[in-house]
Amino acid sequence: KNLVLRAIGKPTADQIDAVTRKGIELALSKGVTQVHPTELETITFDSTRRLRAKGETGLRFHHFLPLKDWEAQAALIAREGRGDDWVQWGGCKVVFDGSLGSRTARFYEPYADDPTTRGIMVTDPTDLRRWMQGADDAGLQVTAHAIGDEANDIVLDTMAAVAEANGARDRRFRIEHVQHLKPRALPRFKEQGIIASVQPYHAIDDGRWAVRRIGEERLKTSFAIGSLVRSGAHVCMGSDWPVAPIDPLTGLDAAVNRETLDGLNPQGWHPEQRVTLAQAMRSYTQESAYAGFNEKHMGLIALGYLADFVVWDSDFFAIDSHLLVKAKTLKTIVGGIARFG
Repeated sequence: KNLVLRAIGKPTADQIDAVTRKGIELALSKGVTQVHPTELETITFDSTRRLRAKGETGLRFHHFLPLKDWEAQAALIAREGRGDDWVQWGGCKVVFDGSLGSRTARFYEPYADDPTTRGIMVTDPTDLRRWMQGADDAGLQVTAHAIGDEANDIVLDTMAAVAEANGARDRRFRIEHVQHLKPRALPRFKEQGIIASVQPYHAIDDGRWAVRRIGEERLKTSFAIGSLVRSGAHVCMGSDWPVAPIDPLTGLDAAVNRETLDGLNPQGWHPEQRVTLAQAMRSYTQESAYAGFNEKHMGLIALGYLADFVVWDSDFFAIDSHLLVKAKTLKTIVGGIARFG
């Protein structure tokens, strides 16, 4: 890998910005008006700041920067504030475990198809607590990648301890993915006020082979989007692009129908975890705005809100839900200006 990267060479700022613009064009063409980048470095963040210095970015950004570097972000905020409605910052992201596909997501029990492992912790729990407590005390929002059931419990416990230590405030802790939970963990999101940031497409992708990894019993509370929504927790939905398609219609379809990509679950994979179209659309709009502290001026078409909206060629509530992915974006309006179409 390092040999290849050395041969490729380091991209220039102009090259990076050109790629960022391509990404903006793609997002707008799919009806996306804001993204929440969560990266391990600051490449996209630095790029969007450069683009913002030249004018409106067309697509809105709400950045999460590496948690381990929270002090640098706190210093940036002291100098410059938290950006504006085009490019925002003030959040931190940490990766706690791995993924189901690579058998690195952290579980209590071993993998069914490899009993020698139950996954890994990418971040030491002591560092997780120390960084999270420091960032939270500095007024930064914190989100953590957690996929396995033990990983989610450790992050939930750490967030509870930090909230108790630092005192009550509107902190809006988030967990990214929330893919596999013990039943006892489900009510904790509502109880602790933690946002479940989920990507429905992963359910219909991983659902083709997940049973081989962890067996049927653990799948009963895997990708438990319906249970989380019905519990009253804040559930925001996204894409995890470029791991999954950025097109929100693929996510709406996955949330509503839960039909795996191999076509083997026409009635839905674990159909009890489906949500209604209205619930899914709320999670993609109002809940996502809430997850970025923007719910008072984004996420709704209402008086006093930013003029960010999309025109599709179909009324989603008047068509068969299986036709959602066939809908075409006619116009994407951001800040009252047509940025696509």
